[in-house]
Amino acid sequence: MKVCTEWVSPREIAKLVSETTGEEIEVKEVDEQAWQAVRGPQTEELWLNMQCFYTAPPDYRDIALTKRVLPNAKTIKEYVEERGKSIIQ
Repeated sequence: MKVCTEWVSPREIAKLVSETTGEEIEVKEVDEQAWQAVRGPQTEELWLNMQCFYTAPPDYRDIALTKRVLPNAKTIKEYVEERGKSIIQ
C-alpha cells in the first residue's frame, strides 16, 4: 500500500480529513459484540484485514523499510491534502 508510511488510528485519520477538507468526519465506534457480528461470508476478507490492524503488535510493519522500498509513498496527511474533498465523496 502506497499510503502505509506511518501508524495512524481511525480517529487520527478522521481528524486529518476533517482538518484538511473542512468537513466533519464522524467515527462510529462499536463494541466487541457488534464488531464480531459484522463478520460473515460477504465481509470476511475486509473483516480479517481490519482485525489484523486492530490486533497487530507495534512491530507488525517496519515503517522505515516501507519508506526505503517506496520512497514516493505518502503519509495519510499528504494523501488527504492531495485528494482534498474527493476523498470523502
